Amino acid sequence: MVAEAVLVREGMSAFAGSELAWALVLSAWLAGVGAGAWLAAGRRGTGWDRWLALVVVFLAAAGVLLLRAIPALAGITAGETAPGWHAFWVWPVAVLPAALAGGVAFSLLAGRLRGRVPARAYAAEAAGALLGGLVFTFLLAGAGTAVALVSTAGLLGAFRLRHRPAAAVAVIVLAAGACLPARTGLERLSWRWSGHPGQLASWAETRRQRLEMTAGEPHALYADGRLVASWPDPWGTGVRAHLMMLFHPHPARILAVGAVFGGAVPLLLDHRVDRLDLVEEDPAVFRLIPQWYGPSLERSLADPRVNRLARDPLTAARDGGPWDLVLLLDPDPVSLRRNRTRTVEFFRVLAGRLAPGGRVVVATSVPDTYLGGAGGRLLAILSATLRRAFPEVTGIPGEQVLLVAGASLDDLASPRALVERWNATGLRDPVFGPDLIPVLLDPGRAGPLNRFLAGEEAPADRTVRPVAVLPAMALAEGRGAPRLASWLERLQQMGPRFAGGLAILVGVLIAGTGLRSRRAAGEAAAFALGLASMGVFVLLLGAWQSTRGSVFAEIGALTAAFMAGIGSGGLVAARGGRRRERGLSFMGLAVLLLVAGLPLPFAVPLVIPFLLPVAGLLTGLAFSAAAGLAGEGSEGAGRGFAADEIGAALGALVCGLLLPVVGSIPLALSLAVLVALAAPAVFRHARSR
Repeated sequence: MVAEAVLVREGMSAFAGSELAWALVLSAWLAGVGAGAWLAAGRRGTGWDRWLALVVVFLAAAGVLLLRAIPALAGITAGETAPGWHAFWVWPVAVLPAALAGGVAFSLLAGRLRGRVPARAYAAEAAGALLGGLVFTFLLAGAGTAVALVSTAGLLGAFRLRHRPAAAVAVIVLAAGACLPARTGLERLSWRWSGHPGQLASWAETRRQRLEMTAGEPHALYADGRLVASWPDPWGTGVRAHLMMLFHPHPARILAVGAVFGGAVPLLLDHRVDRLDLVEEDPAVFRLIPQWYGPSLERSLADPRVNRLARDPLTAARDGGPWDLVLLLDPDPVSLRRNRTRTVEFFRVLAGRLAPGGRVVVATSVPDTYLGGAGGRLLAILSATLRRAFPEVTGIPGEQVLLVAGASLDDLASPRALVERWNATGLRDPVFGPDLIPVLLDPGRAGPLNRFLAGEEAPADRTVRPVAVLPAMALAEGRGAPRLASWLERLQQMGPRFAGGLAILVGVLIAGTGLRSRRAAGEAAAFALGLASMGVFVLLLGAWQSTRGSVFAEIGALTAAFMAGIGSGGLVAARGGRRRERGLSFMGLAVLLLVAGLPLPFAVPLVIPFLLPVAGLLTGLAFSAAAGLAGEGSEGAGRGFAADEIGAALGALVCGLLLPVVGSIPLALSLAVLVALAAPAVFRHARSR
């Protein structure tokens, strides 16, 4: 579980935080585990199998090195957001070896069990995953990848040597001493392979992301390998900060999301605000960035007018206000996590927390000089989304278009009002002045931009269907070759029919295979079970990421909740019960798929940790029925586990890719249809026992 969680986290970092890494890492991991379990099914170990857990950790460490080396290995442009297509060969090479070792270990160790082997083996594996997931999220995630792997390897080695206390203690001491050198060495190797210009000055692995900053001025700040800010940047951050503050006549109360990275805080405070609420979901940002940027930002954050909110932006918006001006300066919605502050639901919350005459400003990375392709689609979607919550929306041209929303925006049509506001502030800035304002609001550029926004038809971005993610990803990837994003966008244009047709096809194939024989029915049922249960897992992970944005650290605990249910289901099945009754859990899983796709998990995300163990419980019960049909004893456990994991691999790949493409509701409906088509074969053979 620790190895899997680390590889998922590293995959997200390599993908600049994109959840598409779930599809690549989880599918390769589950396919490897399934293949390893199938190869070793029915065999018994000779003692060396007890060391396979340690082998898994070492192979995962090798996989981490490969994922960190993706830019160098695949020749990817430094900072490219989505290296999935260029480096497709790296992902299986990095993940499969550790997964294969884990699958072999399952089958060999299952051969040491007695009684109802499939259920007991599944329950024991789930119990270990439960412990590993909790340890990773609450103890290891904040320490970084290298420390997580080294400390886990040390504990495993000490456990194997527990009958030799001196040797066990020596292994623990050695592992503890190796943590810091391994952490520093991994980061320096990663920087060398990344291709980023300049020398690495500071870095940190937090519970939310990996941060790196270059030496010298201007500093370049990277988050998960993607350039997010330069400091100081008076012609970028400075000009934009002053201009945004002029969008409101008297911006006394401000909410700013993502302002710390760009270093705009001192400039915002120059406008004599009464209160500045700064929101950063990563608490480490308030501690690290001022240290890296220097005294100016440190003094600004210590200003009594500044209210630092290290929390989720959605929660901060619901609990705060009223605000005169809301500045959304966080990056484009290239992932479900980033998309949380660009949805209809979030904009409606902001609309309800604005003071009379209040306005919302949304920063983008789209230039107004080219409104075709992914950039134009992203602007159109964001504009359409804002119009669902605000009466008026206007675009401010520039190399990075600003979208302004509010009740009435007539004053932004002419530069004169903004020039008067600037003069009233009494501020003097060597870069920004009244002569620059007419240039920034150039009607010759603003007119075509706003005609485009008014005339372009686009769907609104919602938490259940995040249509802004793919064009944002394609725009960020455009400096390389955005093949993956472009391919997914073509699927998006096909609509939910693609997911439904694929589900019916796979369901019919599974049902037909299951009618051939009892063993075929068991393996087909286990395959369908793995696919459907992983579909539920990905849907609930997506809902958590879309509302809480913290899967990067909490992947272990969320997986642990799922595995707790699987372990419980395995234990219940091990105590007996009719196979046909356990087969009913397939139908229960179909119902849960529908629940997972409904807006409930998005509206009340706290139900997700409760839905995950329920999904696991149904999976554990159903696995026992399927594995019992696949064979007797450890052979049935191995064959059933292999089919289950291979089905889960397909589920991770398809669901991970399709979730941002078709949305949660069509995906959940399609998976429910698949399970319903596969269930009859299980009931047919269950009656014959």
